[in-house]
Amino acid sequence: MIREMILKPQGISEVKIEEFENPVYIRRMTAAERAALVKRAVKFEDDKVQVEYSNLYDSMARLVSVTLCDENGNRIFSDSEEDIKELLEKCDAMILEKLYNEAAKLNGLGEEAIKTASKNS
Repeated sequence: MIREMILKPQGISEVKIEEFENPVYIRRMTAAERAALVKRAVKFEDDKVQVEYSNLYDSMARLVSVTLCDENGNRIFSDSEEDIKELLEKCDAMILEKLYNEAAKLNGLGEEAIKTASKNS
């Protein structure tokens, strides 16, 4: 019973984006998904988090691809480079940023969380 409780997906949030008529859904990441994203997005030097700004939009698209889902928690995008490229090339930048901000908030991706994850990866 405890094992099932721990391994059960923990959260799907309905998000309203003003440009869309219908809400979108964002889910919380698994520990493995989060570790992979943090490892790609930041460097950890001298007890400081160094965000790789050259990869900023790539990181944003990757977070959105991992967390954007339907109302049942099924992912809309995969981890494939094709899906990431499609998000980067076709998604409006302001909408991508809004989705990213909502996903980051739901997944606790502030600087302290990134610093902790970077030390543990």
